[in-house]
Amino acid sequence: LLGAACMIMDRRDHLCGTIVLCFQPAEEGKGGAAAMVAQGVLDDPHVDVVYGLHVWSQAPIGVVSTRPGPMMAASDSIEITVKGRGGHGAQPDHTVDPITTAAQFVSTVQTVVSRKLDPLEPTVVTIGAIHGGTVHNVIPDDVRMLGTVRTFNEDLRDVMAAKIEQVLSGCCESAQARYDYAYLRRYPVTSNDPEQAEYVLDLATRTLGANNVGEQPKIMGAEDFSFMLQRRPGCYFFLGAEIDAEVDRPHHSPRFAIDERAFANGVRMMVALACDATRVRTEVERATGS
Repeated sequence: LLGAACMIMDRRDHLCGTIVLCFQPAEEGKGGAAAMVAQGVLDDPHVDVVYGLHVWSQAPIGVVSTRPGPMMAASDSIEITVKGRGGHGAQPDHTVDPITTAAQFVSTVQTVVSRKLDPLEPTVVTIGAIHGGTVHNVIPDDVRMLGTVRTFNEDLRDVMAAKIEQVLSGCCESAQARYDYAYLRRYPVTSNDPEQAEYVLDLATRTLGANNVGEQPKIMGAEDFSFMLQRRPGCYFFLGAEIDAEVDRPHHSPRFAIDERAFANGVRMMVALACDATRVRTEVERATGS
């Protein structure tokens, strides 16, 4: 983005509008884009359309890819504490075992996806953390679990919140345990405006050549640029930066690595968007008198 900013400044006399450049703060976990939107990043100056670029380590180097409509999933979190009654591991009949109750929940909650939802609606529930107990021969008082829920359907978020609690309630009731449950909405679906997605793919073809353009499959990852797309039409796209197609180097992994030569195409795309999008919008406004 900094490289693109320098090149855009060199071309500022040829721009037909105002360009706002945003570095992405606190994307991982904090949803920094939501705070930026709340603080007026789209309003002062007024922003008509938004574009976002994300380097992608699992796509061919230099290839720009996107898709119309939902591209990345909504991401929510669940926080659960199963409350039992601890005791000696040799006398489980004197306890309410939160570990077996939690284990039952972890297994049974997958039936929400496999048996309670339309199979044509991709949804994921993952329990990513379980904490309970300290020694081998004592049943603890409680077990804490953390999980994530992903879906491309905004309407399913409330449905998932309710159905997960139904499973949790049933597991705890059968074991005479209690629970605390929180369903935390994190990021909405990253959904591209169809016209803007088509425009980005066309511009990428004109700028980088057809061999460097592709349609991006949906992925269950999440992105806080979605908060901007809720407020303005726009498009989020990936820039491939794969080092070796035979070796997987995924994001959020200690193996993560990218080929930085891809950055050149990223700069070209951002500069092209700044120059072309403002020109196109100005021409449309002149033609329509708006």
